[in-house]
Amino acid sequence: MTNDKILRAKRINGELDKVKRALLVHFGEYSVLPDIILYQTNKDNVKILAILSVKNSFRERFTETPYWKLKLLQSPITSHIKVFMITPDNDDEISFKDKPKKALSWSMN
Repeated sequence: MTNDKILRAKRINGELDKVKRALLVHFGEYSVLPDIILYQTNKDNVKILAILSVKNSFRERFTETPYWKLKLLQSPITSHIKVFMITPDNDDEISFKDKPKKALSWSMN
């Protein structure tokens, strides 16, 4: 597991460089990295497993997380990557008709 701050460092090891190159999403002349990345590696290969979008506030992630998935779907290199939104919903921005009996997991896949 790694995050965008580590991948933006000027000096990263070969494994993290492969992760970075496999994940960069391009917006015209800019390249952007997601927040937290789960990946699997062996001697010669890096496979991105998932992106975790983790924030205390649901408000920011409501549109940002699905947008990341749409951007990843645009390339055959990144279309397999799963995207998950994780929030404790501290501001009670997610409402349910009946309170859930257990924690929920939503996948944007």
